[in-house]
Amino acid sequence: MKQITAPILTFLMGITLAESGVAAEWYDGGNLHRANLASWSNAADQNRLATSADFAATVLEGRFSSMSELKAHALNLKICIDEVAEGSQLGSQSISEVAAACAVLLGWQN
Repeated sequence: MKQITAPILTFLMGITLAESGVAAEWYDGGNLHRANLASWSNAADQNRLATSADFAATVLEGRFSSMSELKAHALNLKICIDEVAEGSQLGSQSISEVAAACAVLLGWQN
């Protein structure tokens, strides 16, 4: 019975998380790729981190060896974008442009 119960519970928990909109992993659920700084500032921290992970994975393709290494890069990128967004008068500035500038500041260019 235990052998059957564990997979069923895991499956049901996965469905519940997906239906509730709760991201299963730290890098899931980012949807701010086309947002501006004002939207970024109002978004949930998890959404900002997941979006930063997408940007970092794209820019650093092949230059990270694990998801924990990607997370460190994503956190650095999120912090950089957060700092630009904080108190900024650039509310309409594109997040993708800010992320690109932060990538240069972080030394990610080839």
